[in-house]
Amino acid sequence: MILYLLFSQRKNTNYLFMKLPSLILLIMICMPAMAQRQQNIMLIAKPGRDRIELRWAPVAYPVWDEAKQCGYTFEKYMVKEQGDSVWAEKQFSKNIKMAEMGEWEPYADNQYTAVAAECIFGERETYTDFNPITAYKKHNDNEQRFGFALYCADMDTTTARLAGLYYNDSDVDKSCTYIYSVRLATADTLYTDTAVVMSSIRAYRPLYPPPAPTIVVRNRAAHISWDTQATPYYIAYYIEKSEDGKHFEKISEQPISATYGSFEMRIIDTLETNGKAYYYRAYGFDSFGESGPMSDVSKCIGKPEITSVPELTYAETVNNNSVVVNWTYNANQESAIEGYKIYRSESSGGTKQLLSGNISPQSRSFTDTKPLNDNYYFISAYNSSSEVINPFPSYAMLVDSIPPAAPAPPEGFCDSLGRVTVYWHRSTDPDVIGYRLFRANLPDVEFVMACPYMIKDTTYTDTITLNTSTEYIYYRLKAVDGRDNQSQMSPPAAVARYDTIPPSPPRISNVEIARKKNIVSWHKSVSGDVKSVVLFRTTNLNSKFDTLAILQPRDTEYSDNNIEEGETYYYALKAMDNGGLWSDISNIVAADIPAKPEKIVLTTTVTTNGVKLKWNTDQLRKKVVSTVVFRAVDTNDISTYAIVHGNEYTDTNVSAGNTYRYCIRHQFDDGTESSLSDEGKISF
Repeated sequence: MILYLLFSQRKNTNYLFMKLPSLILLIMICMPAMAQRQQNIMLIAKPGRDRIELRWAPVAYPVWDEAKQCGYTFEKYMVKEQGDSVWAEKQFSKNIKMAEMGEWEPYADNQYTAVAAECIFGERETYTDFNPITAYKKHNDNEQRFGFALYCADMDTTTARLAGLYYNDSDVDKSCTYIYSVRLATADTLYTDTAVVMSSIRAYRPLYPPPAPTIVVRNRAAHISWDTQATPYYIAYYIEKSEDGKHFEKISEQPISATYGSFEMRIIDTLETNGKAYYYRAYGFDSFGESGPMSDVSKCIGKPEITSVPELTYAETVNNNSVVVNWTYNANQESAIEGYKIYRSESSGGTKQLLSGNISPQSRSFTDTKPLNDNYYFISAYNSSSEVINPFPSYAMLVDSIPPAAPAPPEGFCDSLGRVTVYWHRSTDPDVIGYRLFRANLPDVEFVMACPYMIKDTTYTDTITLNTSTEYIYYRLKAVDGRDNQSQMSPPAAVARYDTIPPSPPRISNVEIARKKNIVSWHKSVSGDVKSVVLFRTTNLNSKFDTLAILQPRDTEYSDNNIEEGETYYYALKAMDNGGLWSDISNIVAADIPAKPEKIVLTTTVTTNGVKLKWNTDQLRKKVVSTVVFRAVDTNDISTYAIVHGNEYTDTNVSAGNTYRYCIRHQFDDGTESSLSDEGKISF
């Protein structure tokens, strides 16, 4: 199914778009079943202040031919809604047919009605045989009649109504939205699709004027054009002309039809007299016969045609710093021109540069105060509508013995194959025609030519060897002018050779374990092209080194402040040169950070069974595998007394009158031991 939906509303129709899916479904339900095929009828609506006008048309001759017999079924629906529900209520269904021949006769004076009637009812040539040529002639005749008939319907509403292609619906309510449909009034047809449009008089908008015409004046001719993008609803235009800016008349009896897809209209009008002002304005009308407002007025003045060209007589060099150009011109033609223009080129066929575009018609010479070494001068005469140029130049040459200024140093880069791309800025001297490039391995030795010929561009690709101990290649430039004067050499420019040898690695000399930091010291790489040094660190030699810091080549020390007690850190270095090559890894140096002593808390309590010792291992960093209990009686030395696996121990071998001192030490799963706890003392 093809639905041709034209939502004419542009204001107060938000509710329609909020319920657009429901409305489309509603339109599909309201329309008869249709085969899915190319659309054959087009329908548009034009809301007015108190009515809605409808125009439709078949898109091809076969549809038009069938519609002449059966007519069109024209239906109207009113859109209604309640809450979220939307439905359509049919208002009427009409059969609209083309008027009979007798109904056309009262409008015989209407040129569009007369032409359309002739296309529809006029006699046709009879073709008695059948062959490809006859078929083509018949097809061509049908298409022409169809095309002219639809054109006349577009140009005149009365013709459209008689052709059964127009309906004026005045029974409309401002608060309502309507759906209209048109289809062929027969089910026995291949063209079963239905054209649909939705509209409301709330969407009424007045027509706008077209833009003011743009006018380009030629000799006794006005080339008129105007933009149609702002007013696409106009199907044709009239152009009106005035000699006083007040009284206008159409320049053609027939309107100028707008071409589909064109964004600009054009027409040429003849001007009776050059040098006189003329005024133009435009207005358009749409498919419903309504004319829009007038455009703004455009003014033009006809200009005479230039029939002769000025002739250069000679160009004379003065003091080798200026050139006087002389010419002749027909005095009878001075009134036809507004002046002369002088152009200059470096060659007879080169690009012309405008030197002066406002020389009076009475002048016969011009002075070029900033000439080139080689000067080809051209002259033209012009007015506001045209310009004619004399193709034969006049030549003048300056004697040039001053070399150009030395250019700025070039720049460049070298790739892995030894190719050096050298480039530079173009010289500011206008007479420079090329450059000579020189090179050397050192900046203070004699430079030799890198290229055997003069370079006209600002870039050159040189080839050098990379198997050398020198790190740079040096280039200098000379600028050359058109008289083969050569400038002084530019200052030398250093280009780094592509590096194929990695730098030597730095060497770590010491790691000082200070309070809460490790200070890493090293000896720098002996390579002179080191760009940066990277310090790496890890806590496990079997794992990947992490980048700790990226340092300058001159750095020889780094303070690592992010360390933990009881950890071992391994440090290493690498150097990177200007070419992005990395050195081997340096020597690896370890730093063992002593662990903070574990704080062992022991509590002693007298029980009925003896002395109970208790401690807590939850706060320790390491796992305890056993605990050694030490004891001393009275003033005796403390010694190992028991080994315990757990968090407490009860000493039952005690007696009255003695004093007992206890302490403990933990043994960890990594083989280390804690320090002794504080003593716990019990007297009986």
